[in-house]
Amino acid sequence: MINTVEKEFIIREAISADYAAWDLFTESHPNASPYHLIAWKKAIEEAYFHECFYLIAEHNTKIVGILPLVKVSPPFLKGSICSLPFCDIGGPLVTEQNALPPLLARAKTISQTHSASQLSLRENSQLAFDEKKSDKDLKGQKVRMILALPESSEALMKSFKSKLRSQIKKAEKNGISYTQSNNQSAIDAFYSIMQANMRLLGSPVHSKKWFEWHSSPRNVSFEDALEEFTNLFDTVIKGQTGNKKVILPKSNIQPNTDHNIPVEIKSGEKIKHREVRKTCGALSI
Repeated sequence: MINTVEKEFIIREAISADYAAWDLFTESHPNASPYHLIAWKKAIEEAYFHECFYLIAEHNTKIVGILPLVKVSPPFLKGSICSLPFCDIGGPLVTEQNALPPLLARAKTISQTHSASQLSLRENSQLAFDEKKSDKDLKGQKVRMILALPESSEALMKSFKSKLRSQIKKAEKNGISYTQSNNQSAIDAFYSIMQANMRLLGSPVHSKKWFEWHSSPRNVSFEDALEEFTNLFDTVIKGQTGNKKVILPKSNIQPNTDHNIPVEIKSGEKIKHREVRKTCGALSI
């Protein structure tokens, strides 16, 4: 049951010392998902280097709410703040209803501070900040469908239509077996098949590091981490730009703005950001 007693809450970002308590809170919450756990944060940071803001609401040093946020930043475009990316669920978890508004307020502040184009909370309930969402607001939103599982695999099999049962039995007759492993050879085989099928579908493929990541900490030097980031950045840029010519800004000039700020080219010529975006096209990840 959610408590509605008026209380004062401290809203802050989680640090590494909070991770164990965060996971304990998540595992005890009825609306939690595996994606709310700290392992999802670590995977996102290590595989994609996205910036995370994991918010905690506290009352008398006790965690009464959490809200995991991730800034997804495609090259040359404004990023978005999402809870949570790479899945269809996220959003806040609270045991004190009054902790929800300050958590959402801090999320809005983070989104504005980082000039995010969108703040997306993928959650169970139909949450709205100030009013109900219109059909226009809901366009393109993620949807999660949940199917209750019966007590046994036999009961599940009987619930399927005859065509699906036939397809499953055909795989069994052809000697297809199932194993689960996280060693490198298994990941290589899995990724090769997944990559081929995703390309046939015309869908972008996750980084291989996304599947290679696991929750054991790595002892990596700054130089190795920098090299990994550089290689990943090069891969992303090449994959997104193809054969297009791309102009990178000097210093802290950001090409994702619509201001007429000139960018200096090697030849001495100057070109405006709007022309850069028109020439290079919009990129997305």
